[in-house]
Amino acid sequence: MFLWLTLLSVSMGIWITLLSVHGVGWAEGIGWWSICFYATNSVVLGTGLTGIALLANWKWQGIRYEWQPGDEILVYLGIYEFIRICAVAIDLAISDSGITRDEMTQDIYRYMALAQHGLGLCLFLIWMIRPKTTLLWRFGFVALVLQNLFVLFEVIFPGLIPEVILGPIPTSLFVHNLTWFYVLLIALVDIVQGSSRGWLHWTGVATLVMFSWHWIYALSL
Repeated sequence: MFLWLTLLSVSMGIWITLLSVHGVGWAEGIGWWSICFYATNSVVLGTGLTGIALLANWKWQGIRYEWQPGDEILVYLGIYEFIRICAVAIDLAISDSGITRDEMTQDIYRYMALAQHGLGLCLFLIWMIRPKTTLLWRFGFVALVLQNLFVLFEVIFPGLIPEVILGPIPTSLFVHNLTWFYVLLIALVDIVQGSSRGWLHWTGVATLVMFSWHWIYALSL
């Protein structure tokens, strides 16, 4: 608990610092959606880093531990948010130089997406073909692999994927929400089946729920 609270406080402190450097007017307010968004990023980052630290510590101490699907998701989300915060920090560190800065900013977030989803593709692909992965969760990792492939395709080949494929819902929004719903449905079925996976696994699943809320909320906009 102490480790989690410490890393959570550090994560929130970093985001507050970055937003302050960005020139956010705290007195005027930044809107509840922005507050929820950055608070969620902080919690996901702090929780993910806590999971990584615990797993590393157990490994270092020689404690035998059977990794669970939620552990992998938790580790990924921690690294995902760490890459995001690094990209934002690099972006803010670049001096304002007009068009050149705009081009560099686009490149920073392009490389950020490539790193985040390239990592996701590799991690989830490994778990998809891992012999110990149950058939139920194997389908979940298939969905996560396809989602990360979709984002990488969007970044590497911009404009080739139609922006809208289902009424007024953007393609990206549809793919992300479908993936989150599918994976969370698998986690629910896992619970119903009485699977015993440990608290860290369910922490990873709960963190995924928190991570996906803004995609789900965007459907109502």
